[in-house]
Amino acid sequence: MAMDIGSILVCGDYKGDLKQIAHILGRLISYYPGDETAFQVDEDKHRLVWNGDCCLSVSVSPERHSLKLNDGSSIFADEADESVLSQWRNDGSHWDREDCDLETVSRLILPLLQSGTIELVSASIARFSIWHERLIIRCDGSVELHSHNSLGVKEGWTFNMTDRYEPAAKKAAA
Repeated sequence: MAMDIGSILVCGDYKGDLKQIAHILGRLISYYPGDETAFQVDEDKHRLVWNGDCCLSVSVSPERHSLKLNDGSSIFADEADESVLSQWRNDGSHWDREDCDLETVSRLILPLLQSGTIELVSASIARFSIWHERLIIRCDGSVELHSHNSLGVKEGWTFNMTDRYEPAAKKAAA
């Protein structure tokens, strides 16, 4: 029997409002909307840590959860306050996942990241595939996402993707 497993590591040398960064990352990286507990702060080491269990479906590719409310309206989970999240949970309403562009990641994290770089690394292994992702968030506002997927390891099928966002001010200075 094959075992499917994956995990996320948080790396880097960074300073900032780590509780708020963990809260936002939990909303952008976790599987379930509004799960701010996916990332936490190790107070002793002043570091972010992933609080998730080892599981198959881990990814650091940011997604926004669009909460569908019973009144027909929708709101992104990372923009919802606790009263909206509570209403959504109580209503048993639905949600959809949408890819989150790197500019939005920068806009949400940059005001909280005082210095350095946060790097989130995910690795997953399944019976016939291996995938690895890196999400790099820098204090200058630039964000990168690198994905490498090997599907059908024996057949050698691979997929590589890199996406970058650089703030306009940084582009103008270059």
